Amino acid sequence: MSQKKKSSKRSHHQESGIGLGLCFGVVFGVIFHNLPIGIGLGLSFGCAIGYWLDRKK
Repeated sequence: MSQKKKSSKRSHHQESGIGLGLCFGVVFGVIFHNLPIGIGLGLSFGCAIGYWLDRKK
């Protein structure tokens, strides 16, 4: 049961990182008039942040 709880926490970090990355990516994409690049970069940075938060704990 504790393993389910742990995996739930991991997905929460991943979801938070991806969400933040996409938000910032869309903002930068609109600012620089290149939305696909902004979304792509935001998604990759968001995954990296989520992975980093998983490894941190």
